[in-house]
This record gives sequence, structure tokens and C-alpha cells, in this order.
Amino acid sequence: MATTYDIKKHKKGDTWNGVTFSLEINSSPAVLNGASIRASFRDPNGDVRATMSTDDGGITITDADNGEFKMDKQLINWPAMTYKYDIEITFGSGDVKTYIAGTWPICQDITS
Repeated sequence: MATTYDIKKHKKGDTWNGVTFSLEINSSPAVLNGASIRASFRDPNGDVRATMSTDDGGITITDADNGEFKMDKQLINWPAMTYKYDIEITFGSGDVKTYIAGTWPICQDITS
């Protein structure tokens, strides 16, 4: 079962500072050497509206031995709504696990 992490509200068209995660498995840091991480963001209808990944950009493994990765600082110019997301990790062993999921409200910017 995934841990719920709701990302703080963000204004459409503004630069988001990103968020860092420290993943532990059975009270020990996850080993992310050789891992691939991706996140999908779905609208209320269930359609994928955005993605981030270590392969295509938006997610960076910052300390593979200690299970640390981040969603990178970036401009978020997505349509205003509350997205559901999860983060899926494909480990070097080939195991695929989803440990983090939540919501992310993107609010309309007045000055755009």
C-alpha cells in the first residue's frame, strides 16, 4: 500500500521548487542504484495530463544508496484542477513498486 503524500497547492504558471523524498523499505533506506522512477498525474476524469521520470526528466535520484530522489524545480503550467498522482519505482532487480501516492491541487493564477 502506498504512503499518501499530498503536494501543497501551487499556482498555474509559477515555478515550483520541487519536493524531495527519502524512501525506506522495512526501516532501511531503499537502494535506488539502477532504478527508474516515474510519476503520472491524472485529472478528475482519470486521464493522464502530465508525467515526470528519471528517464524523460522531472525526477532526479539524488542519493541512490540512501533512497533519496526529488521531483525537480520546474515551471508548472498545467490546467488548474486537483490531480491524483503516484510514483512508481522500477528497481535494478526488475521489481516494480508504488510507494507514494496523493493529490496535487493546481490553482488558477490571476496574473497570467
